[in-house]
Amino acid sequence: AEFQRKRDQVMAVMDSIRGVVCPKPQGAFYVFPDISVAFGKTHAPTGISIGNDVDFCNALLQAKGVACVPGSAFGEPRALRISYTCPTPQLAPGLQRFKEFFEELK
Repeated sequence: AEFQRKRDQVMAVMDSIRGVVCPKPQGAFYVFPDISVAFGKTHAPTGISIGNDVDFCNALLQAKGVACVPGSAFGEPRALRISYTCPTPQLAPGLQRFKEFFEELK
């Protein structure tokens, strides 16, 4: 039940980000959103250009302290993997920072 609540919390944030497409997991403890909408953009506060999934993950970690795994590690370079096995109190702030990162792309 706890992981279902976490999944629903993550899905709500993914669904709120324009251009991000995220299939709903059916039992896994991670989501695998397509974040390619960010490719070709720049994270305005840092000036970091996003050319691919690795750039995205590095910029997200540097700018917001949020760690994700590039989708190319799983054969899907347009996506990334976000685990929601972290302690529940950490999830909401991390998701908020993830969403803020998208809002700062130009």
